[in-house]
Amino acid sequence: MCKRVRGDALLPVLYLSTKVKFPTTSDENKLKRVVGYLKRTRNKCNIISTTEMVRVEMYIDASFSSHPDGAGHSAMVTFVGTTATILRTSKQKIGTKSSTEAELVALSDIYLVGLWLHAFLKSLGVALKTPIIYQDNKSAIALVQSLLNKKLRSRHLNARRRVMYDEIMVNRSVDIAYLQTSEMTADVLSKPVCGEKFFQVRGEHTGRRASYEKLKKNTNNRAFTMAESTLRRQGCVAFYVLWSVYVQELCHPRRRDVRMLE
Repeated sequence: MCKRVRGDALLPVLYLSTKVKFPTTSDENKLKRVVGYLKRTRNKCNIISTTEMVRVEMYIDASFSSHPDGAGHSAMVTFVGTTATILRTSKQKIGTKSSTEAELVALSDIYLVGLWLHAFLKSLGVALKTPIIYQDNKSAIALVQSLLNKKLRSRHLNARRRVMYDEIMVNRSVDIAYLQTSEMTADVLSKPVCGEKFFQVRGEHTGRRASYEKLKKNTNNRAFTMAESTLRRQGCVAFYVLWSVYVQELCHPRRRDVRMLE
């Protein structure tokens, strides 16, 4: 269920699945909290749109040494237009010594999913541009774009770096671009995130990504009113309610009670 329709609960469910053999009272309380959240938000729906299918966009993120045994965590959200099609989050299988190495491991492990999706859509006759990877670590981008930098001390990481270099710089089968951490939509799947950012990313994962992009461009109340009237004409009630609440939060920055979004 979390992989298909409720990606906002994917990370805690994955964590709790590792506690099945030896659960504790704390794990039981966490499970009750997740179930209660899903129950309160059972009317949340995904909006699947076929418009603006320009290219496959992969948002790949990693958290360094986030598990008790020192392992990192990888996460990816794949968008086609405004629809989040594939959400992945998993514990990294190998150890890393820095956040840059953790990002490199995440890139080399998950990017093939986006390439498969691109090939699948092209086989259906959909014209798409080259897939693109968004990454919030400039050091990791520099490592996979050039082999002139200092080599990594681990041989397996050098192999992963070479694979990504061939895909990006030699074969040109995928592009890579820098994205600020505040705009990284996969951040919510690699580490616990709460508050306003969680609700914003949840809206993006459920197909409301276009509303936030328009909200960033239009910063006056007149533009907000026009956008609200457009959503009313489209008859999308859930979309309009989320839009209205989010606009109120931006127009009144002192009102930060995120519980009103529930």
